Amino acid sequence: MNQEFFLGYARTNISPKEPCPLSGFGSGKNRISARVMDELYFSCIALTDWEGSTALVCSIDHQRPQEEVIRELRDAMTEATGIPGDRILISATHTHSTPDLYMTFFPAIVNYRKLLQEQSAKAAVAALADRKPATFAVGSMETKRLNFVKHYRLENGSVVGDNFGNPKESPYKGHVSDAYSIMHSIRVKREGCKDLVITNFRSHPTMTGGTNKLEVSSDYVGPFRDSMEKQMDCDFVYFQGACGNINPKSRLQDENLTRDYMAYGALLAEANIKILQKNMREVPAGKLQMRQINYDCPIDHSRDHLKDKAQEVVDYWHSTAPDYDKPGTKQRAVAYGFSSIYDAMGVIGKTKLAPSENCELDVVTIGDQMAFVSAPGELWDSVSVEMERRSPFPMSMTLGYANGDRKYFPHGLGCTYRSYESDYARLVLGTADKVIDIWTEALVEMYKNS
Repeated sequence: MNQEFFLGYARTNISPKEPCPLSGFGSGKNRISARVMDELYFSCIALTDWEGSTALVCSIDHQRPQEEVIRELRDAMTEATGIPGDRILISATHTHSTPDLYMTFFPAIVNYRKLLQEQSAKAAVAALADRKPATFAVGSMETKRLNFVKHYRLENGSVVGDNFGNPKESPYKGHVSDAYSIMHSIRVKREGCKDLVITNFRSHPTMTGGTNKLEVSSDYVGPFRDSMEKQMDCDFVYFQGACGNINPKSRLQDENLTRDYMAYGALLAEANIKILQKNMREVPAGKLQMRQINYDCPIDHSRDHLKDKAQEVVDYWHSTAPDYDKPGTKQRAVAYGFSSIYDAMGVIGKTKLAPSENCELDVVTIGDQMAFVSAPGELWDSVSVEMERRSPFPMSMTLGYANGDRKYFPHGLGCTYRSYESDYARLVLGTADKVIDIWTEALVEMYKNS
């Protein structure tokens, strides 16, 4: 039997055509887009092995599309291609400067979600039509001084998590430690086509966002993609990794400081090109497998009894608008037993939830060399490190913000210092460990069947 592996690729533009509310950094009616600074894209990779097994693995320039939106996109892609929804993986790059898909009381968002359905279906059809025999090479490299763990040292000597402390009382002196980050790349060659470079890295795309910034942008992902395609004459797809507690090196607390997202994208491209030039090895494709696992993640209801106090803190916070950083807000939160306003908001939000929420976990493997695992939310970098340590596949990529939005999956050392993410997380601490166990069990079984 001729054991050829087929791959197709297509990309469609999903930039909004009208002003709309932006996600991230206090989204809402006060943050309406003024212009498109960088185009947004939906990238689709169609995979088919010699037995006819097919899957679509996609990357979308968005913050974190919720389950309802993912279902809309999958339904549109299935209707256009016949590929069932459980064979479609959609991972967001997590830029904080894209339309807020939750805010459907804005007609512009209703229109935009229809645009997403049309363009994702178009990309799926084109990717399937583009399938050709493919060969693969993989490579990885530890990156240095490109990002850091979101723990900050203050002038008074204390260490805080992201968004904590009061910079006016004790300014930030800098971060505590650089992140241990691995950049993974897959290079795909097909006769008569440009090379396709698939890269997985972890760094929070928050360089173009901010409460007073009204531009639509793919953040550093856009310049990274542009630099790669220009310098390597290739097509490029970026998959965001476990960056829940990881920031770009030039992302500082003071929004008045320069955040040169274009320079950062170019630096990432420089690192990626080194991998392609020096660290690649050819690997056989092998059998395509995809597994979807549904896990009921328990919600943290341990502080439901503090709901009334939390509501009082949040009400006071709203009364200080637009000066949300008024010192009295933090003092009141601390006096009531909360670490921050976000901690109080998290308590209120969790009381409205059921005991558990379904989380879709996906695992895609190609032969016995390449694997993608995904979860519907923000993963700490330690989750990726532990998954890669346990995986039997030499090239294992962690995809965050995939097929849903269950917010934060705090894990291990990422919670050493209190932070917005760990306090606002609605899943119980330890959920990420269970996710790693589920991934590992699937990876081991799939490796045996490869």
